[in-house]
Amino acid sequence: MDSQYSFQITSFYRTYNEVIKPLIAEIEIRYEKFPSPVFNEIRAFEVQDKEKSLKEYEFVYNKFSELETFLNDNEQHICWARAKYYSSKISKLVGWLLAAIISGIISSIYIPWDRIFAFFY
Repeated sequence: MDSQYSFQITSFYRTYNEVIKPLIAEIEIRYEKFPSPVFNEIRAFEVQDKEKSLKEYEFVYNKFSELETFLNDNEQHICWARAKYYSSKISKLVGWLLAAIISGIISSIYIPWDRIFAFFY
């Protein structure tokens, strides 16, 4: 093996062991699964420009951390918005059912059912 190729392999494994491996362990512990976008970033290390891939990977990790912090900070608001959405859907359904029942009751009072049945007999 020539020294440049050996240096690239050493650099790759050092980056993997110092950056990627701890991140994988952290993600697996938190979510008990491995997200495919991060897995795709690891595959990106196979390209020639490893420094660019590493910077993109760090950028993705930082954005993922920001998103996780944002979601944790706004968890109460997100739950409230979800509850409000579902309660509005349920109230619309109940309103529709009540309107149908009331409409049926009102129409049955004013419709002369005895005359209608007599028409067919």
